[in-house]
Amino acid sequence: MARRIVIIAAAAAVLFAGCKISSASSPEGFGSMAGSSATAPASIDFKVVSTGVQRGIQGQQLRVVTTEKQFASLASMAGLSGSQPKVDFSKDEVIGVFLGSNVGCGTDGLKVKSVSESAATVTVHASRLVRKPNAKGGACTIMPLNGFSYVLISIPKTGKAISLAFD
Repeated sequence: MARRIVIIAAAAAVLFAGCKISSASSPEGFGSMAGSSATAPASIDFKVVSTGVQRGIQGQQLRVVTTEKQFASLASMAGLSGSQPKVDFSKDEVIGVFLGSNVGCGTDGLKVKSVSESAATVTVHASRLVRKPNAKGGACTIMPLNGFSYVLISIPKTGKAISLAFD
């Protein structure tokens, strides 16, 4: 048994013999952001245009709308009810975040927490609010709504790629 431990220790010593720990204060700058051109993403102000439950879009997705015609088409496709919110498409664009299948009880909620911008992209940070069983034995007491949650937000016009991140 002692012989096996010695052999394993010797093998580990050989493997780690060439390793060197670098630090942020090393002359080469390893382990630090010194000299890096990367900058932290900037926050973008956004406005919630519409939120609720829709029935026309089944999968989780992001839609970018830049014209009144596209907006009307999206509202029709998603089965949004009510009047179409007013958006000045000469200054703003609309981003739709749509949830897919519900994973909890009832209809999962959806919240856009923030929007950030880097040099090349705009990222919409959203979170799914999963409804958990609230009865003894894990039973659901919330009836699922007929549809899936969505949020439409407006941001200032941008020519950058837009992505979705669930936090």
